[in-house]
Amino acid sequence: MTKDIAKHLNAPMTHLLVECQECDPVILDDEEALSNVLTELVFREDRPVMDFLFHQFRPSGVTGFVMTSGSRANIHTWPEKQYASADLCTEDDVVASQIVEKMRVGLRAKNVQVVECKRGNQRSMQMEIANYRRVPVREIDLRGAIPNGVRLDTSLNRGFGLFAVRDFSPGELIYVAAGEQVGWDAELIIETDLGRTTHSGDSYGYEISIVWAKNWPPQVREAIANHYQLQNATIDELVVSVTADEEFNTIIAGIDGLGNHSRNCNVQLQWSEASLEFDESDRPVWAIPLRAIRPIQAGQELLHDYNHTLLDFIPPSDWDD
Repeated sequence: MTKDIAKHLNAPMTHLLVECQECDPVILDDEEALSNVLTELVFREDRPVMDFLFHQFRPSGVTGFVMTSGSRANIHTWPEKQYASADLCTEDDVVASQIVEKMRVGLRAKNVQVVECKRGNQRSMQMEIANYRRVPVREIDLRGAIPNGVRLDTSLNRGFGLFAVRDFSPGELIYVAAGEQVGWDAELIIETDLGRTTHSGDSYGYEISIVWAKNWPPQVREAIANHYQLQNATIDELVVSVTADEEFNTIIAGIDGLGNHSRNCNVQLQWSEASLEFDESDRPVWAIPLRAIRPIQAGQELLHDYNHTLLDFIPPSDWDD
């Protein structure tokens, strides 16, 4: 999507790709039953069905389409394989789990999967896709979780951003980021008061590398060594232990992941002050202070320099200054 198109675009849509397996083959070969299923997906009292079209194949199978002024749905079935694929594109707010239930009941399907695409996003100029990879999915609800002294707002050309609501002096603590560990390719579905976004673990958090781990403070090294009962452990051994051999090798630090990068930064995570504990499920929980590194006035965006944060990371040259 080009910037010129996005500038004039104001048509956010949700596009669901639905896979239905182990369905009732009788329903998959029944035009009327399938028409009822699709109508159930798109129907609203203020938006009656405008058009529909179905075609019965021989010896079996059906393709169908139903449209309203704000939604459209289509389906194609393979009764001999007990399989159907369907699409729903709508301007309405939809809950994927409800669509799954309607398809499961309507087709008597034992397995229904949905890929959710957010389209027409002016802020990111990108299609946001959820559940498109077979990776761990972690839903994180940050609504109402903004620290005191900070607000979440839109940032020009950056999507969401964190902003100061009062002045901060150099060295002043802004908040302590609470970090948990996930895999680098985990799919994170982030709920905020401004909306819902989808990220990978690597894009939202800080991937643990050997270069970075060499700069861990003594209290972090000791916490890992004590927990795993390691004697004279090397950095490699500490990393392998705390990441479960790289299964959970990315630290996501709550609301901090919504902060943006700038070479002219004004905040910095203080990893030298970081601490690490283990919860009742034996999972590492990090606490990393964020401090102002120069004067910040109320209303200014809080910006990190990822190069200094991650030590071995060099941002692309076309990133914003």
